Amino acid sequence: MRIRQTYVKSDFADKYSDLIYEKKSSVLDMNICKVRELKLPSILKLLFELQKEPLHFSKLYHMSCIRMKKSFLIYIDYCVLHGLVEKKPVGNNVIYNVTVKGRTLLQMLEKVEK
Repeated sequence: MRIRQTYVKSDFADKYSDLIYEKKSSVLDMNICKVRELKLPSILKLLFELQKEPLHFSKLYHMSCIRMKKSFLIYIDYCVLHGLVEKKPVGNNVIYNVTVKGRTLLQMLEKVEK
């Protein structure tokens, strides 16, 4: 995950505040912000693995092929926060499962054969 500086409208910054890392300044209706640049393929890799079966943290980490553990944690937290993935404590472990919203996102982005 990269942090980069960009211009965003105020209403965008308010609605998607979890993507805003730092607001630097405002000019009219625009904010100069540092934003978190989340990669859609990384989010999809998590959802893709979880659609097959619910997984423990370590197995999901291994299966997702997201090699940086810090990035993995950011992506899984983002997915849980936005209702794409649910996490359930089971004994001493946590099990992750894709939600209906996560399955819908996967289906929306599947390649359609013509």
